[in-house]
Amino acid sequence: MDRIPRFVTVLLALALATLPAPAAADVLYEDVPAYNQSDLPAVCSETAIAMVLGWYDTNGYTTQWKRFVPWGGNLMAENFEGIWALVWAIVDVLGTDVYPPGGDGVGDGMDDTDWDNAQAVLPQMLQAIDPGAAFTLSYKSRLQNDPLPMLDIAAALDAHGPGVFGTWSTVRYFENDGTPGDFDNHDITAMGYFRQKAPSTLDLPDPPPIHTTADWLLVQSTWTSDAWGATDPLWINWAGILPSDKITYADFAAGGTPTTVVDDTDDPFEDNDSPEHAAPLSWPLEQGGLEANDLDFFSFTVPAGPQTVAIRFAHQDGDLDLWLRLPNGQVLKSESITDDEEISFALAAPGTVTAEILPYGANTYTLASGPLPGDADNDGFRTLADLVLILQSTAGLASPPALAAAPLAPSLAALVLQSLAGLR
Repeated sequence: MDRIPRFVTVLLALALATLPAPAAADVLYEDVPAYNQSDLPAVCSETAIAMVLGWYDTNGYTTQWKRFVPWGGNLMAENFEGIWALVWAIVDVLGTDVYPPGGDGVGDGMDDTDWDNAQAVLPQMLQAIDPGAAFTLSYKSRLQNDPLPMLDIAAALDAHGPGVFGTWSTVRYFENDGTPGDFDNHDITAMGYFRQKAPSTLDLPDPPPIHTTADWLLVQSTWTSDAWGATDPLWINWAGILPSDKITYADFAAGGTPTTVVDDTDDPFEDNDSPEHAAPLSWPLEQGGLEANDLDFFSFTVPAGPQTVAIRFAHQDGDLDLWLRLPNGQVLKSESITDDEEISFALAAPGTVTAEILPYGANTYTLASGPLPGDADNDGFRTLADLVLILQSTAGLASPPALAAAPLAPSLAALVLQSLAGLR
């Protein structure tokens, strides 16, 4: 075999060394939840952090850390109170101007010093929420003379999932239809990227026709107009980022092992945090030992006729509300601020009812069914026969037989029962 001349070998090596590296694979974490800071006790920094933690809470890419968002799922439309509580915890831990008189009651964002502090305190907060969590937070800032090329951000997104991209300079973004806008002094959640391609390989419209072969960073704004629904990424063209622009990036890396991959931390009926996973119960209801650390759903078949469903608890230990969804889709609510909640209803035919217990603080409770108030004979109706039984037990009075089966309007029955209270 003829030998290749040495100078040809050198030329081939030089040519191969100058070829561009293969483009990195596109990444998009489509299940990053969208939160709107105008609905929360925070501004952009803390809201962007909450979206990252909300993604870790329930996502399809990594181990699930379902305890980061209390009381249910990670979407504002399903669990606004839980999102609010998580954001408040972040603001409180970071100390970003919350408490009056020095603060205004909301988070006021973070500077480099706050982010440096966050590298220590946020992992501690997560470990307090779930002892199995061992997260790290790495923060880079051009204000601190850190190099921050797109390759670094892409590598962090590949390895650890969403992070927080920030800018103190004016950075242009594009909506999916190409409409431009500007970010300035703003933190946003980085949720993906694609590199050096004109058509997107993601399930999104093509990028706007400006520097289409450059790198693109995909972000979810904390000012989203659809915080109650699906995410809607915005596009930042990296060709428009200047070396002098003051940009930052916070990279969250999960570590440790969740205490549990499902929320079975309160009672044996978990994980029943959604209507799709409602725990089945038998009628009549008398289920004690329940704990409301998050949303609880139960389903049961109810016989025809008037019925009552109640939850019994001590309000002083944490308020609970009760919602019922009837077979026809009607939703009934009991939302007092006293002990116990109770809902009365009537079904024309047997059907499945779903109960939802909403906590405003963890508490224990009993879920029970029972007769209507004043239904002394437990037949499902309030009639004069019930008043007769009550009269006999309270005052020893005889009953007029002809009236025993006569119907009695519920409002009149309640009035008579109240008047009878003095006979005891």
